[in-house]
Amino acid sequence: TLFSGGSGREDGPSTLYIIAENQDGTLQEPVKDWVEPIDINHKSARFCLIEDLGNIYDKDGSLLSTDGNPDLIITGTGGLDIYSLKSMEEGFVRSRHVGIEDLGTDASALFGDQVVDKQYLVIASRARWREKGKEFTAPSIVYDYLNDIVVEEFAHHGQSVSVALVDNRSRVLVGSGGNTASSGQPNIMYDIIYEPTNKDGDNNDAARARYDDDYAYTTEADAVALKAVPAGKIRPTMFQLRAARKMSSKAQSTMQLVRSEMQLTEDMPIEFNYPFEHSDGTPDAGLPVQGHTKTRQVLSFQVQGVDADLVLEVKTAQTSN
Repeated sequence: TLFSGGSGREDGPSTLYIIAENQDGTLQEPVKDWVEPIDINHKSARFCLIEDLGNIYDKDGSLLSTDGNPDLIITGTGGLDIYSLKSMEEGFVRSRHVGIEDLGTDASALFGDQVVDKQYLVIASRARWREKGKEFTAPSIVYDYLNDIVVEEFAHHGQSVSVALVDNRSRVLVGSGGNTASSGQPNIMYDIIYEPTNKDGDNNDAARARYDDDYAYTTEADAVALKAVPAGKIRPTMFQLRAARKMSSKAQSTMQLVRSEMQLTEDMPIEFNYPFEHSDGTPDAGLPVQGHTKTRQVLSFQVQGVDADLVLEVKTAQTSN
């Protein structure tokens, strides 16, 4: 069991515990197995995940992570850190790092994430709550951890904190809002697509039918701005520039997200409340309204005898759905 470290502005290491199960189903006392090195990451975490990310290689071709061993994924105010178990002798070592300062956005922290197709991490992101009433851009990201590049930014105006995979992992649900005293936001669904790349590694945007929270268009020629990011906020990030250089003719396709025609409800708003504002934080005055949920986490699960995915929305100052 991995527990994320730190709280608020308090820094602290994430910690991994081994909890063994007895034959009668009872649990033994937890045994501390790993503590995140403070000298590597002294920021506070917001989310943690244990997954097998497969083989991960360094730029010199050396193996950083071995398929079949667990990887620890930690996001927070420091950005993203992946710790990989290359071997039992060496223990967990950091194999990937994306600094929050390197993203070139107003995001204060990275939050919930999910692994897609053993190559990508879809990671939620938000700005500080004190930014209420101000213009900002804090996009969630799609990170290709095998090639160490951010391949897409989306949900630029969402205060996004959680990610769930639904419909046989073909769609991404992003949970947003989450602050008691701030206006809520919609939880928006995105389709996972793979965009072919040309020999220069660029995506064919002219042929792509794309929808996101900043623009809605069917081809490049008839693009219509809905809520354009302020000109001062538009700047290429370090990882976008690295992506432009590193994507080569070997890359046949790149994962991208397109806002889905299917949402949680038929009347679900598909634009973020932007900028977010102060609101009454009491439960009685904060009953959930579609598009105004204060979501802390979205969780997809299934129950026996039901073919469809079920989605749990955990919210603050509101009833959960």
